[in-house]
Amino acid sequence: KEDVAGRWQETGEWWMLSDATTNATTGTYAAKNVLIGQWNPSATWQKVVAGNFTGDALGKDTIAGLEGSNWWLLEWDGASSSNTLMTNAWSAETTWVNFLVGNFTGAAGLEQQIAARSLATGAWHLLGKSGASFTNSFMAAWNPVALWLNVVAGDFDGDGTVDIAGRNTSTGAWTVLAKDGSGFANSDFGGAWPTSSVWAKAFAGIYTEQAGSPKKFGILGQSVGGTWQKA
Repeated sequence: KEDVAGRWQETGEWWMLSDATTNATTGTYAAKNVLIGQWNPSATWQKVVAGNFTGDALGKDTIAGLEGSNWWLLEWDGASSSNTLMTNAWSAETTWVNFLVGNFTGAAGLEQQIAARSLATGAWHLLGKSGASFTNSFMAAWNPVALWLNVVAGDFDGDGTVDIAGRNTSTGAWTVLAKDGSGFANSDFGGAWPTSSVWAKAFAGIYTEQAGSPKKFGILGQSVGGTWQKA
């Protein structure tokens, strides 16, 4: 089941709304708030994401937050919480964009990683579990001069791992960043979309009938004028 978690900015406390039930007789909805941890309320948290970053076999999610150059991981085991420094190697001087969560490496089980792109250099970086610790690694780079929009995640090559796709607004072309052997590589995806249109939305999903599994994702986009396009 899915729970809802939120951070109280003044105190740094993390609270979870969980165990929601409905009384079959009265129809009354009941839930409880649980204090699951606390972060420094004076810190500036640039990004907060949730995912199975520890590779928990049951799929239990954790919460990760970027503060300065540090990624912190909040875990709750049902009775107590812990904060773990995942890495201190993400430059605090860098503007990070396009934060995405998924299994980009093809790791076994339900493990997920965090990916984000440096706006200045175009470099994609990946933070993921490596044994008992976490490792920060370079994936590949996109043209830092180009404006990349509609950045989405999905399995665009059908190999069972999560890939990253983005549209170059100057050319309309889509680029996919995907696992390639022991590393990552960029490739073109689909045809270019008209640069004369403003594409307000883009969605990654399975939009064609396919036999077998895993299935390849595609991209649907809608322009401001209402036109739909598929890649």
